[in-house]
Amino acid sequence: MFLMIALVGVKGYRLPLSQYSTTGPIDRDTISLPRAVINSAVENTAISIAGLFKPAFDRLWHSCGRAASPYFDSSETWKLTARQYP
Repeated sequence: MFLMIALVGVKGYRLPLSQYSTTGPIDRDTISLPRAVINSAVENTAISIAGLFKPAFDRLWHSCGRAASPYFDSSETWKLTARQYP
């Protein structure tokens, strides 16, 4: 199973960095995020679902001028909890 997402009409939107700040504006109207292969996560429990989406999150953050998603640590583990949401 694959999951593919495209964000349309997003030029100028910003992503939250904290409760009080945001990124620069998204630099394009349409962002096609890399596909995620879900089968590998279902078959191999060692693969984190969030880790499958890291390339997609990174591409989204690239469009705002950031190097990568700030919500993954150096081992590509999702580090944001619901209570930490900006």
